[in-house]
Amino acid sequence: NQELLRRVPIITSEEFIKLEGGKDGLVPLDHYNSTHRDHLLQIIQKCEERKKSDVYCEDLYDHYKLHGQLSPVSAEHPNENCFVFDADVFTHGEEYISKLDAGIQQRITNFCQKRTPFYYNRTMHEAPLWHFATMDFRYRLLVHYYAFLFFTDAKVGNYYKRFIRDFLRFHDTVFCAAGKIILALQYEDYLRKALVSGGGGKGKLVSPSSSSLDVDLELVGGYSSMHIRRGDLQFKEVKFDSAQWYANTKEIWKPDEILYIATDETNSSWFDDFRKQHFGPLRFFDDYKELADLDSIDPTLYGMIDTVVASRGTVFAGTWFSTFSGYIIRLRGYYGMSKFFTYYSWLERKFFMHRWMEVGDGSYYAREYPTGWTSIDGDIFVDNDTEGSRDSTLAFPRDEMDKLKAEATATLIATRYIGEKKDDKVVSSADVAHVDTHLARGIAGRPMESTPALIGAKRGHVTCDTNVDSLAYWNEPQGNRDSTFITPFGDSQSSSKAKYLVFTADKGGFNNIRMSFEIILVISAALDRILVLPPEQPMYLLKNDGAKKHRGLHHFFEMEGNYYKKRVKYMSMEEFVLKEGRPGGQYPIPAEKMDDILHASRVCAPGRHVSGWKSVDNPACEVIHDYLVQHAITPNITATHHECLVFDKGMYEKGVPEDPESAMKFCSSGKRKLVYVTKKLQEPSLLYIQGGKPPTRMLSHYYGYLHFSDVSIGNYYKRYIRDMLHFRHEIFCAAGKIVKFLQDAAKEEGFSTDSDGGGGYSSLHVRRGDFQYKKMKVSAEEWYANTKEIWKKNEVLYIATDEKDKATFFEPFRRAGHKIYYLSDFNEIAGLDTMDPNWMGMIDVVVASRG
Repeated sequence: NQELLRRVPIITSEEFIKLEGGKDGLVPLDHYNSTHRDHLLQIIQKCEERKKSDVYCEDLYDHYKLHGQLSPVSAEHPNENCFVFDADVFTHGEEYISKLDAGIQQRITNFCQKRTPFYYNRTMHEAPLWHFATMDFRYRLLVHYYAFLFFTDAKVGNYYKRFIRDFLRFHDTVFCAAGKIILALQYEDYLRKALVSGGGGKGKLVSPSSSSLDVDLELVGGYSSMHIRRGDLQFKEVKFDSAQWYANTKEIWKPDEILYIATDETNSSWFDDFRKQHFGPLRFFDDYKELADLDSIDPTLYGMIDTVVASRGTVFAGTWFSTFSGYIIRLRGYYGMSKFFTYYSWLERKFFMHRWMEVGDGSYYAREYPTGWTSIDGDIFVDNDTEGSRDSTLAFPRDEMDKLKAEATATLIATRYIGEKKDDKVVSSADVAHVDTHLARGIAGRPMESTPALIGAKRGHVTCDTNVDSLAYWNEPQGNRDSTFITPFGDSQSSSKAKYLVFTADKGGFNNIRMSFEIILVISAALDRILVLPPEQPMYLLKNDGAKKHRGLHHFFEMEGNYYKKRVKYMSMEEFVLKEGRPGGQYPIPAEKMDDILHASRVCAPGRHVSGWKSVDNPACEVIHDYLVQHAITPNITATHHECLVFDKGMYEKGVPEDPESAMKFCSSGKRKLVYVTKKLQEPSLLYIQGGKPPTRMLSHYYGYLHFSDVSIGNYYKRYIRDMLHFRHEIFCAAGKIVKFLQDAAKEEGFSTDSDGGGGYSSLHVRRGDFQYKKMKVSAEEWYANTKEIWKKNEVLYIATDEKDKATFFEPFRRAGHKIYYLSDFNEIAGLDTMDPNWMGMIDVVVASRG
């Protein structure tokens, strides 16, 4: 999870010992004899909490204790603490505790109750190594984090509650398998309702319009769920037979609804008493082994899959004292489900989730508390929910629950955005119909019925310490249609061997490199090949970092996120060489050449003789080139020599184009040669597009060189480039800070932004430098004369330019009354001095694009 690692660097024990286990490290191993040192090095690989084990974990932990600061806090009686974080106490010391606001002191008292408050302090902060000895009963931390940690600033506390919600989640494998089971349960419910009794006792399916899925707006429901803990649960009062389970919960279930039961009970007959009284089917985890391909999944994930499936039931009943049930309930809180749809099977605690309870009103771990999820997206302390209360001594049958849910949902729809801020204005009920109703952008957007590819999509997000999401023009995730798209130009021959596309980048400036890469990325995706990125190497005009001259494409484009890796099949050249260049690989490398080629696959320098590279830092890129040409086919295609490349399903499958007219019309501009993609292009396992120079250079706009006869496929790849190939988040973050400054400056002059967060200022790109087209290089006087009527009086102007003498050259614009800003004006505001200097041009592009 890259987003988590950006916020909290996490390393393994093995990595830690490699970093700090040396003589001058935090946890040196050199004072041990070789036997014990080897023993510890074995434990960092894997260990067991078993004293007689050869890899007893505590041996390593004892080493940590010897060198580190032992955490003094505990959640275990009689040494229970609450861990308090207060900025003033941290800064001024514990003598400041008595000076805290009375309201905050009361909150600390209420939170800690009988526990001893422990304040985070500078002594703890400055310790280079902390060790939490949580396996030691004295320092055990068996408590919910939000019931142990208290932040006196509600804004900070809520941030960390969101942090846990958003970043500490199960692996995608868990949610994928759980999702399949959930969909199966919902589909079974749909079919059962669609099956209407007919003549002769036979059923018939009604039309889909006559039946509907019993799910809410968040697609929750279609079944209800239970967690029945049996096994080694030590609390006998909550372990009773299935007949008692039914008696204690019967009124909360619909008589014939599907019930999903998460349980560690392995004897199916144990549930017979429940089956006799509940008319709907009972479903269990093992029922979905084949559908969810559970045998291919790590069995240690099964409990987590069970958790997610149970959490999505319309109504849930859990086992009191079980932290497994507790986490299901927390997930239901995260999903925004009504508290009145969550129960416990033990009658003494059946309705405990139906009323607000502060942390500590009961066991700290036997249940979850609503403060862990209620209104954590806000900035204030929350002391209650908005659902109200009911008399828990009265029966609460399911039809009343459903009525309450319908009313709550209607209220949510009507007021979801009211009171929120949008464009610095508070949203009123009259505005609700116009808020976030589509993903289309500005005046170029079309209604959703005209853009079905947007169904299921979400507007992208920029990772930044300031909200600059209005700059995100891409969707992440893409819509349902795009997420399930399968190219018709892939290799239909089933083969266990992968097919690749390797390439060289363009030799020109960055935008030439970008344009060429866009073409190659679409070709690779359309052919369903794995794209192999070139090694890092110096790029033309991108050598501004004195410490490191070489760069890879991933240094400029956001290619590291989980969603990108899921949607784009690619690998580095080093990964390719290690996989396919090994003995037994598709393109084996002689042993005596492996080191040279592997080095060049990571970083290389163009233009050097292969034989003489060892005298310099990096090998010649020709080392990789020579390896590739031995095994690859370079297709005779080019984007620069009056050609167009056409993808037509008929030509690809049968040798006869489906739509020759559209292809000829597309290629007629410039009288270009029409080249069709055929299955012959798919034959080689390794394609090598030498896109950097003639005769196979790929310098063009991808949509001006590539034509898809099927418009829907062509539009798919236009969305593919828009959504998948954008600059890194750091670039948009810096640009967003500059845009905000310019818009604030423009607001002082009476200029406003548009409905999509753009504008407020206007922008120019004035190319000077090495531009070879002399007619385009005009003086600033001519620039102003040619454009003056398009600027408003006194309008703020942002100028993206490579002109060195800005102060003198742009004087005509200043004399006309314009406030002028350049990228160099924002070194401090946007933190430009701390960023890769080669990103400056990309930041310039984004800022100028928003004028």
